[in-house]
Amino acid sequence: MASVWKHARGGWYLEIAMPVGPARKIYLGKIPSSAAQSVRLRAEQLGRLARIGEPPTPELAAWLAACSPSFLEALRGAGLLSSWKSNTTPALLDWWAQYVGSRSDFSVSTRKGWQTALLHVSQRWPTQTLNEITALDAKTFSRDLGLAVSTSHAAKIIGRCSQVFAAAIDAKLITANPFSGIKLGRGVDNTRQIYVDAETARRVLDGFATLEGRALFALARWCGLRVPHEPLALTWANIDWHENRLTVPSGTKTGLRVVPLFDTARTAMAALFDSAPATPWVFNQCRASAATQWRTWALTACRTAGVQPWPKLWHNLRAACRTDLEERFPGHVCDSWLGHSERVAKDHYLRVTPDHWAAACGTVQEPPKNEPTRARGAT
Repeated sequence: MASVWKHARGGWYLEIAMPVGPARKIYLGKIPSSAAQSVRLRAEQLGRLARIGEPPTPELAAWLAACSPSFLEALRGAGLLSSWKSNTTPALLDWWAQYVGSRSDFSVSTRKGWQTALLHVSQRWPTQTLNEITALDAKTFSRDLGLAVSTSHAAKIIGRCSQVFAAAIDAKLITANPFSGIKLGRGVDNTRQIYVDAETARRVLDGFATLEGRALFALARWCGLRVPHEPLALTWANIDWHENRLTVPSGTKTGLRVVPLFDTARTAMAALFDSAPATPWVFNQCRASAATQWRTWALTACRTAGVQPWPKLWHNLRAACRTDLEERFPGHVCDSWLGHSERVAKDHYLRVTPDHWAAACGTVQEPPKNEPTRARGAT
């Protein structure tokens, strides 16, 4: 019934076979072939439902609600919308799926965050339409969520809910955002912030059984790479041995940046390079399961070194790197190398080190004059 074809001058067309007369052609624009095929499948589904007089499914209704008026008019002219009322408000979950699916700019990790938020939303509103959710419902949900998860996690979920309803307003499905004005503080959990000093890090570094594990750990602690996605993106072409620089590729979710290849990391990377297989990737082991397998490597190295593993295993290595660099270089330089802002560094990366305490307190050789030397309660 429906097919798609690409014009010689660019752009895709949807062609719909009509019962009588020539086929209808609808220009879809310069979109990826996968998107054109997705439109074709939905058009065929609309055609089957229209022939039996059934309205579009909730998922199809949400998709139609996000389409442009000109495209809807073309579908209507082809007889595919005879049983659809454009003022039908889709269910929240259907619109959520449509919105997230349309965001081609979302990375894999971002989509995981949206999926986590959806689990909470679907438990509260499994069948409700967008216009059935009131501001009071949103406030109650936010309050309950704040009791169930951390404040920062709840704030992210509420922010995503607000984003979904804002998109529905743009699509003229609703007129008000029930989550508008709801703000939850993004508190920072300081209890899991640990400074991993260089001596401890070197002990753990020596505990790795493979050169790949050593290089990975060194890049996290001394170059501040985000594990696993930034090391996974590295190729040997990203290493400038002459200038001692490492380029984090633009394909990562944090974008292109250049980092100094500090001595400890350079030594580990050079050893890996000398024994690396003939592949462009720097890290070849466990690429499909890096997030779990690389953590296992680090935990095993900690046990081998006799070091108690710290929380947020990789993040605290990156934080320790930022803390050390802050002692040597201006803040804007550290921001450029590690790829985050000064505000984020203060909230999530900078640590108070033992050297800071030593410099502040010194080594007390004898009690200060104003410190009592007699035991409390003595006569």
